[in-house]
Amino acid sequence: MKNTIQFTLLLALMSVAAMSCNKDRLQVDPVNEYLSSNYYQNEEQVSAALIGAYDPIGWTMAYGQWISSV
Repeated sequence: MKNTIQFTLLLALMSVAAMSCNKDRLQVDPVNEYLSSNYYQNEEQVSAALIGAYDPIGWTMAYGQWISSV
């Protein structure tokens, strides 16, 4: 029983040590991000950025009418 626990712990330690040696796992390229270097390539992207900037201002319903906070 004691040998089984020691073997399991040794195997787990070796697995962690083998995974920590690979530095490529720490370098992850941004997949879901738009950077200024790869955005604003066409009119559609510029329009989407402008809409995204003004979207938080938004519209709300008050007194039975849609109003803007701007």
